[in-house]
Amino acid sequence: MKLDRINEEIVRTKEKISGLQSQLKELERKKAEAENTQIIAAVRSAELSHGELLAFIRAYRAQDVPAETLLAGYLHEQEETEDDEA
Repeated sequence: MKLDRINEEIVRTKEKISGLQSQLKELERKKAEAENTQIIAAVRSAELSHGELLAFIRAYRAQDVPAETLLAGYLHEQEETEDDEA
């Protein structure tokens, strides 16, 4: 009888774990989707051409510099170029 209660508790615990694993998987999917949306928004806001984006990514990979630093420098250069052209 005590063994039956333990087995029932094991079954309930496994069901809870299964439900939590499903919930975790869904949360990880939502997180990845939100990260992708954020990345797309950041790239679009930089208004880089296809070639400029590729050059930026290559420069990022070639240097041990955070992407934010490279992007900030690039955007600053773009602003200066636009100011010179005006």
